[in-house]
Amino acid sequence: LRAELSGEGDTPRALAASLNGWAGAAVENGPLAAQMLNSLLIPLRPLHVGGPDVMELRCLAARADAKSGIVTIHPMALSTEALILEGSGDVDLGHETLSLRLRPRTKLGGTGIALPVRVSGPLRDPSARIDISPGGGGGGALAGLLLGGKDVMGAAGGGDPCPDALARARLGASEASGGQK
Repeated sequence: LRAELSGEGDTPRALAASLNGWAGAAVENGPLAAQMLNSLLIPLRPLHVGGPDVMELRCLAARADAKSGIVTIHPMALSTEALILEGSGDVDLGHETLSLRLRPRTKLGGTGIALPVRVSGPLRDPSARIDISPGGGGGGALAGLLLGGKDVMGAAGGGDPCPDALARARLGASEASGGQK
């Protein structure tokens, strides 16, 4: 975990609304409790990871840049044997709202699925819906939905998001802006 953040305010909300800077989190190769992963997937009901109680985490990485309480997350990646999740978006800490575009990839009963999802609304009660918009990562209609024999967990589904997400999460401010601060 690396971060350079600043803010000011008399309350946690005021402090969050003034947040400036960046943060990066990068974790790779370790055990992950399925229960913890499922608790993160609650807004994406009915997506649920079954199987063993502990699974192998390939990576969990996110880069967040904040300006006046608006946090831009790009990229975000989670990769396990059962689920690959890529995403990006914004979190408005002052208004306590979010707008994220996520693309979970998994196999259900031997069928591969990759489905763009938009998670938006208040932080305390976000809603999730299939994102069929042209800019939603699905290419319009249901073009983002991959079914059947395609390998959605490999190159055919978009490849491994870990290398790029881990590298970006580990960058400092000047590195992320190409040396410009």
